Amino acid sequence: MIAVCRNTLIGLAILITPNVAEAASRSARTVVIPPSVEAVKQQAMVFFVATGAPNACGPGCSEWIAAEGAFDREAHQRLREFLASQNRKDLPIFFHSGGGIIGSSVLVGRMLRERRMTAGVGQTLPEGCRYAPMTDAACRELMRSGREITARLLFSGARCASGCAYALFGASTRVIAADARVGVHAIQMVPRPGQASGNSAAKNPPKPDYDRLRRYAIEMGVDAGVIDLARQTGAGRMHWLSRDELVRFGLLVDNRFETRWQSFDASGKGAAIVKSVAERSPLASPGLLTTTIVLECTANGQVSLFVWRELPSDSDAPAFRVTAGADLILDDNERTGSIGKLNRRAKILPGHLIQRAAATEAIVLRETTGTNRRQTEFSTKGLREALAANRGRCV
Repeated sequence: MIAVCRNTLIGLAILITPNVAEAASRSARTVVIPPSVEAVKQQAMVFFVATGAPNACGPGCSEWIAAEGAFDREAHQRLREFLASQNRKDLPIFFHSGGGIIGSSVLVGRMLRERRMTAGVGQTLPEGCRYAPMTDAACRELMRSGREITARLLFSGARCASGCAYALFGASTRVIAADARVGVHAIQMVPRPGQASGNSAAKNPPKPDYDRLRRYAIEMGVDAGVIDLARQTGAGRMHWLSRDELVRFGLLVDNRFETRWQSFDASGKGAAIVKSVAERSPLASPGLLTTTIVLECTANGQVSLFVWRELPSDSDAPAFRVTAGADLILDDNERTGSIGKLNRRAKILPGHLIQRAAATEAIVLRETTGTNRRQTEFSTKGLREALAANRGRCV
């Protein structure tokens, strides 16, 4: 998803060693030790079904998918194949990972969202294995056997750090115990194995595309401020998110979370302003459903409006209308369609209509068909400033 996945370079989100993880309990910012790309490959993430005691993974939950190890280049493909092989589609997944390749972790996150999955932070310890089973050859072989494994799910000391956090963003429901850790830091660009040190790409690697990560975070219902915090934390350090930060950035949500309006500059190709609202579904399906508004600005004073609304099932997409004050922005009889579990709408609007919307208290989306008609309100606080920041290209 980001520049670090180009053929010339691999974006490596740094792993942390067990000793560093223990030090995390003493400091919000912890020094981390960069491994080689080969180390990520050797510790490549393993997925398996684990069975534990009653309520081991939550109320009424004794069976889960374990995700242990680093996000290597093929982690997302292995997870896709693993999920396709499972009869049960409702199992939660628990990560214990120091990170890995950013592009792969983002693809895992999008996969979780496609399936409306629950994900958490927890270490799966197979019966008879030591605390660090990935370092034990027999335990690694057991975890890769494809069998369902009797295990314990440990939250104390469990971590989802660096690239792992981006996978966690994608879950519709996130489970982060008080004694589990989520860590972020800046992206480090690492040359591919065997790449000549004199290669121009190795000498002058592309800059990490943080804007794409911000867009991804917002689309997952997470405030882009967490990406800014990661960028400010050197690649050789780790910022462990406090409980307050997990709530403030939207990783832990009770019923509703609303991001800020975030302005993006698409490198001369136009500007965009993005915001999302994540809400608890009123239907039987668990988890949050996220609605995203994107305003893409052009030089002629018009604005392309996109609305992406997550659906709780594969049923037909309900019609909806969008209003701001007395203005009708999107009519409910205009064409609507769904791709998988996503309801998509788009329309080109005159810029002055968006300016008037920014002067109201909220942009309101109301479903007008379907059994359970949801209404979602987007506060316009900050929209006027985001429009002003793009003046000349937006309105």
